Amino acid sequence: MVTVNQGTYVIVIAHKERSGSVVLAASPRVKKEFGIKTGSRNYEIPKDPSLIIVEPSMALYLKVNNDPGYFSALCSRRRSALLFHR
Repeated sequence: MVTVNQGTYVIVIAHKERSGSVVLAASPRVKKEFGIKTGSRNYEIPKDPSLIIVEPSMALYLKVNNDPGYFSALCSRRRSALLFHR
């Protein structure tokens, strides 16, 4: 699993190795600074080392959605990090 911080450049793509693969999600910074959005194609993504490109993880998605404690823990850690950086 890839762990990322708030404000990072993350793109979720169906198949990283296929040039025509579709972007399923992109972080707000990627959308704003690179113009990549949901529905963009893999070949439209610039070869930039700051971009974190991952494939979807159904197991993690199900864990987050089916375990309220897991989601609460994630929110708690994020809240602590945000308070620390103020």
